[in-house]
This record gives sequence, structure tokens and C-alpha cells, in this order.
Amino acid sequence: MMSNGEIVTEVVRMGVVDNALRLYNVHISHREDLTQEVLLILLTMDNERLNDIYEDGKLSHFVTKIVKNQWCSNTSTYYALFRKYEKKKATNELGGIAERCDE
Repeated sequence: MMSNGEIVTEVVRMGVVDNALRLYNVHISHREDLTQEVLLILLTMDNERLNDIYEDGKLSHFVTKIVKNQWCSNTSTYYALFRKYEKKKATNELGGIAERCDE
């Protein structure tokens, strides 16, 4: 059984989070913070559950779902920490913030 840290290292090496960020058109100014939030979620998950997801080959899909939930939801940790107070002023600047969130 792999540790969460080993699985997170694999996620980073494979570029899974970067692919999900591009899929949801996450603006470059948000990518580093959102990446860290996603990796923190993975690190704090139940080890057995994370290993099951990894061994079933569903890690990429799972990480993409985490990115979607963190980026698109107005109740996510990422929204509360980073986007809540800038959403109004950033809408024009970032354009299309939620264009992929409706899928």
C-alpha cells in the first residue's frame, strides 16, 4: 500500500492537476493556489480509500472532480479562501470563470 504522499507525488509527476486546471479554464493567477488545495485534499484523505482509487485507475478522474468542485462551487474551501471576495471584480478580468462549470 502506498502512502498518500507517494500517490500525491505520482499525481504531480503525471501532471493530473495541471490537465484538470486546463480543462476548467482556471486562470493562471489561480493555478498555484488551487493546485495546493487539491494536493492538500489528497494528502488528508483516508489512505485506504485513496489507494483504492489509485489501484482502480480512477485517480485522474477523481482529481478532475476535485478541481471541478473546488473551482466551480461557491461552498468549496477554495472559494471561501480565495475567490469569494474577488469574484465581482475579477469577472471582467478573468472572463468565462465558470464556462466549464455547467458541464
